[in-house]
Amino acid sequence: MLHSLLQFTPEKMTYKELLAELQKLNEEQLNQDVAIWDEDNDEFYQQDVDLLFVDDTDVLDVGHPIIRF
Repeated sequence: MLHSLLQFTPEKMTYKELLAELQKLNEEQLNQDVAIWDEDNDEFYQQDVDLLFVDDTDVLDVGHPIIRF
């Protein structure tokens, strides 16, 4: 069973909002590997999760941070 820290489920989340949610985690949780859940396929991804910055795209501005899995 999954439990959300959020009081609502936003369609979008800013990195500032993400940071605020991460700051609610305890030390043990912060030391765990990043996991991303693909709700549509009910799959969890823990390996090969990276924080990257866009350098060339027609969709996002240069320097926009993205989470890749």
